[in-house]
Amino acid sequence: MNLMNFASIRTKLIVSMLAIAILVIVIISTSLITKQYAITKEKAEQSLAVLSDIVASNSLSAVIFNDPVSAEKTLSALIAQPDIVHAAIYDITGNEFALYQGSDAYQVETDRQELINIVSSKKKLIKFNRDSAYSYTPLISEGEIVGVLQITDNMKSQSQQLDDYLILVVSTSVFAFFASLLVMFWLQSLFTKPLNTLLHVIEQISNKKDYSQRVSIKSHDEFAQLAQSFNVMIAEVDARGRQLEAINHDLENRVSERTFELQQTLELAKKANHAKSEFLAVMSHEIRTPLNGIIGFSDLLTSFELTKEVSNTVQMINDSAQTLLVLLNEVLDFSKIDANKMDLDIREFNLADLVTFTCQSHKVTAQKKNLDFDVVISPLKHINYLGDSLRIRQIINNLISNAIKFTRQGSIVIQVSEHVEASDTFITFTIKDTGIGIATTKLDTIFTPFMQADNSITREFGGTGLGLAICQQLVVLMNGRYGVESTLNEGSDFWFSIPLVPVDNALPAKEVFITNDSVEGVYRKSTVLVAEDNAVNQLVVKSLLESLGHQCEIVNNGQEAITRAKEQKFDIIFMDYHMPLVDGIVATEAITKLGESCINHQTPIIALTADIQPNVKRLFRQVGAKDTLLKPFTRQNLSECLNKWVFEPASLPENVDAIDDQEPLVLIDGPLNDIYQISPDGSTDLVKSIVDMYLQNTPELITSIIRGLEDKNTDQVFKSAHSLKSSSANLGAIKIQTLASQIELFARNDHLSDANNLSDSLLPAFEQTTAALLLKLEGYI
Repeated sequence: MNLMNFASIRTKLIVSMLAIAILVIVIISTSLITKQYAITKEKAEQSLAVLSDIVASNSLSAVIFNDPVSAEKTLSALIAQPDIVHAAIYDITGNEFALYQGSDAYQVETDRQELINIVSSKKKLIKFNRDSAYSYTPLISEGEIVGVLQITDNMKSQSQQLDDYLILVVSTSVFAFFASLLVMFWLQSLFTKPLNTLLHVIEQISNKKDYSQRVSIKSHDEFAQLAQSFNVMIAEVDARGRQLEAINHDLENRVSERTFELQQTLELAKKANHAKSEFLAVMSHEIRTPLNGIIGFSDLLTSFELTKEVSNTVQMINDSAQTLLVLLNEVLDFSKIDANKMDLDIREFNLADLVTFTCQSHKVTAQKKNLDFDVVISPLKHINYLGDSLRIRQIINNLISNAIKFTRQGSIVIQVSEHVEASDTFITFTIKDTGIGIATTKLDTIFTPFMQADNSITREFGGTGLGLAICQQLVVLMNGRYGVESTLNEGSDFWFSIPLVPVDNALPAKEVFITNDSVEGVYRKSTVLVAEDNAVNQLVVKSLLESLGHQCEIVNNGQEAITRAKEQKFDIIFMDYHMPLVDGIVATEAITKLGESCINHQTPIIALTADIQPNVKRLFRQVGAKDTLLKPFTRQNLSECLNKWVFEPASLPENVDAIDDQEPLVLIDGPLNDIYQISPDGSTDLVKSIVDMYLQNTPELITSIIRGLEDKNTDQVFKSAHSLKSSSANLGAIKIQTLASQIELFARNDHLSDANNLSDSLLPAFEQTTAALLLKLEGYI
């Protein structure tokens, strides 16, 4: 059937009619032959029956008088019938009484049982096999059977007649077949000739685009009507084509004119967009530079002992500057997203730590408003995930800030859960509050830029209406979903769900610098070179570095930075971007290209810039900068950057027992002091809550390490030791941090037997750390 789809109409007609002709011929021939065979058989049966009756009548007296000779003479008269090849008379017991054998010496095997059946039934029987007919006739005298006459006919005459008839039928069928072929070719030409004429004209029109061609069919049937309709259609198409050609020519002239105008407009739009980007970059740089001074100096002032009134004033200055910075960042983020220039920075991060520390900074603010603040993290299947942790933190911060802002009493609950859809792992974040809520009619517009639920909200609570719009666009950028459920005066549930890639059997994210030899580091005091041309920024960064206990040297441009990098060894170099003579990128490239001949060839260079354009970070990375610290920055930002890049090597100890011979510090003051200094109004609530969480979680981690060592579960030991090291480092619990770091290193190298010697020291070290932390807390009061 599929092959017929590719055949021409002529072929289809011929094949169809040929199949019909063959089918009719075969049916008729078969019927004739079958009928003739039945007639021949019937005629042979009748002839044999008549002959048998005559011979039986003539032979009856010979059988009665037991005269075999007379019986055989009677049978010999069958010689006149050439087809009779055998005849015999049997007595009632089945014994042969008389026999006649034709000229062909035909052998017949008599079935004695058949004779007995005929004797008992007294009925005539005629049988046919493949080429012969057999007649059994009972010889009856006065109602009693005295014998049986059996005659065999080879049916040669009938077979010959049947063969002659078969030859006649076949010859006639062949003649009829060829005659039907002639008729078929003639019939198909009646259909295909006008169709071929029509197709030829269509091909001429398609190939040569000559719409003056017309179809001419000399008949008065449907094909003639089809040709006439086709000619009318082509004439109409020709007329329409001429009209369209004229219209197209006119349109081309108009399009050319409009294209020229659009090109000019596009160029203007590109220039305007470029000017907008330049304006944003310049304004951001110019605003961030003085803002860096305000935030830096106000942050520095908090480290001094001030009166309560002055401290409150400094805090107000710092809060105002931070608010201005948030507003500036929101405008810039919205501008980036609106221009499709926002890129995600996909890195490995610890999800539980990210949520915990992000929420921790909001807990004190919530407690100041007497709000219950709870974080519920459902059991996660993984520790580390791949994603943009910075943007996730930004969304969470925005939603929690809104929840606290719009909630006067009640509670704030942050929920985190994990679920799998198809092959993707989704993390769902839900922020619930019991605040003022949102009217149902306003829910559809709550994520629209510059829109808030009510104008009175802007007057009472402030804000630009960009926060939720940025969150919405960031979630969409991460291929996630978002939503809100709210009831007026009862509260709101904001949620977003994003796909993250779980990291299995991978090393957890590092908090400290990793060298080529994969050696970990520990924070230390350092010597810092700062290339900065702005006097205010010079004073800010120098004061902040000295408050952290570091030595700082300031140079005014990139050329001076290159010169000092050749002369003195520094632990870290901060490089501004826009400087006179030589800018930061050129200076960074020049220092990097000095290679091993320069004493600072391994010193990390950190870009210190207020320029927020993405290509600036990329350019710094390309010339060898390790990281970027964006202005304005706080004392904590600067401290975290130093902790990340300034380190002391700490390799795997050759003798584990040697660790016990040293008595390291239990606690260092730096991290807790930093947390205390960023606490609002000099409150110790933030420090206390972080210490309480650490003291609550650490015993579970130590127990997990010990059980993992007992069960020889390397993965459990590694993950628990890593988590203990990270949390201890955040509080300055240096002794437990060192022990956990060594256990983590042993587990990473699958040396659990060596780690067993260290696990015994964890609980005593924790007791010492607990005492040191409680003593430290008393010092803040």
